[in-house]
Amino acid sequence: MTLFAALGRVAAQGSGRGMHVLRRGQGGDALSYSDLYAEAGRVAAGLLSRGVRPGERVALVLPTSVDFARAFFGVLAAGAVAVPLPGPAPFGSSDAYLRRTSAALRRSRVRTVLTAPAVLPLLGPGLSDGARPVDVLLVPEVAEPSAAHVARTASDPAVVQYTSGTSNEPRGVVLSHGNVAAGVAAIAHGTQLTRTDVGCTWLPLFHDMGLIGSFLTPLLHDVDIHLLTPEDYLRGPGDWIRAMGRLGATFTMAPDSGYRYVLRRDAAPQDGLDLSRWRIAVNGAEPVDRRLQDAFTERFAPAGLSENVFLPAYGLAEATLAVAFPPLGRPAKVLRAERDELNRGRYVPAPSGAGPCRELVSVGTPVRRTEVRLTTASGEPAAPGTVGAVEVRGASVTSTGYDRHPEESRRVLLPDGWVATGDLGLWHDGELYIVGRTKEVIIVFGANHWASDIEAVVRDTPGLPVHGVVAEQIWSDEGGRLGLVVETTRHDEASRRDTTQRIRARVVAELGITPDTIEFVRRGGIARTSSGKALRRLPPSDTRMSRSGT
Repeated sequence: MTLFAALGRVAAQGSGRGMHVLRRGQGGDALSYSDLYAEAGRVAAGLLSRGVRPGERVALVLPTSVDFARAFFGVLAAGAVAVPLPGPAPFGSSDAYLRRTSAALRRSRVRTVLTAPAVLPLLGPGLSDGARPVDVLLVPEVAEPSAAHVARTASDPAVVQYTSGTSNEPRGVVLSHGNVAAGVAAIAHGTQLTRTDVGCTWLPLFHDMGLIGSFLTPLLHDVDIHLLTPEDYLRGPGDWIRAMGRLGATFTMAPDSGYRYVLRRDAAPQDGLDLSRWRIAVNGAEPVDRRLQDAFTERFAPAGLSENVFLPAYGLAEATLAVAFPPLGRPAKVLRAERDELNRGRYVPAPSGAGPCRELVSVGTPVRRTEVRLTTASGEPAAPGTVGAVEVRGASVTSTGYDRHPEESRRVLLPDGWVATGDLGLWHDGELYIVGRTKEVIIVFGANHWASDIEAVVRDTPGLPVHGVVAEQIWSDEGGRLGLVVETTRHDEASRRDTTQRIRARVVAELGITPDTIEFVRRGGIARTSSGKALRRLPPSDTRMSRSGT
């Protein structure tokens, strides 16, 4: 079944449920799934009359809105392939944005872009390279009075999902209708989603967790969803939590940093806040931090939040999001690992109270119709308790790879349908623990260290005025060294000296290594992906914002 046909089944039920776009956490635009089906057909008719062909890529550069839903399903109804892309960041470089967006459009050979009035002036002729003109159209102007629907099959491509690009230039994962249908079914099964559930999230719809997990999964299961804009969330993350309570919302999802931002910006829960219906908070996209989860549930326990609300998850765009979930309602399962042994590729339990260790949180077992295996450098199965490369295959996993990117596709597409994720993990008692990414290993005098582990140590230093940190590999004649880039709001020399000393002392005490350089940048000075994750390696054409060294 195709995604538009699946929407048709939901629409035929006439339940009245649908999507709601919130403004500052309050009511805004709404669209029932029945109306969405009808209006998407009219968008499809307009696209077809403009010459859009089955299989052609059509880009969506739209904010969180009902127009995004109309455009997304309108593209699918026309038999075309949706390419969701981010809009310009409010304070970002317009030139860098246009370069990045134009590169995606060229890669996917996009001729048509659907956008919104507020975004239109920021796009214009800058998207065209001259050789391939690009039509930039407003969604309401495309829709025609009559509807159209082009038949497609489950094996036909439906979405080109561009990855976040934390360590490489973003690549467009080609996902078929069948991949996406299997992905949303796996998420619904793993979360035990029912029509009595209510979703509420702020994740951008161009991102895989926002599109697949927060939007398509509830929509294709006839579940009400309430969407805050990412901009409103950033201005006031407490609006998200208050909306969860006011709406009686039962599930949401976000990366680890999304929950952390609430704790940093939001005070104790307001009187009258009721979070007792909230049953699932999927936590994914980054190494899961047990301490963050504990702090969040402790902060909102007075409002009735369950101590076991979190669902630590593992997923990636190449698998249409979800790969592994733990059982619902279970406390986080945590391994305390000796760091030196883990850096050598082996899990050895750290003695209780024996000092610094690395905590690993279980992400459970593979979701329905998905397999996971861990392999060694020689391709053999990794033994339980040893670190191996994570590889996945299944109904939701891409079989095509990246859109018109044969070199990268050959790198990740393995024999027998397996896909290399670029992640490293280990099995323990039948459950999966993610250790880090292959390209996030930092070598210091011949020893391996995980960048995410280093960053967590710095970030969690008590009382440190740090808003973001990136660990970087430095090479010298003496071998590998560690460099840190630190965001801070304190710029006077005395504060920087104090912060430098405290960071070095903390890293030495916890990890036994000393940062060779610590560079300070203003808040927002660390380059980030469209989903807010720090960029570790930038494309050659980009540079970091100005920073001073220490």
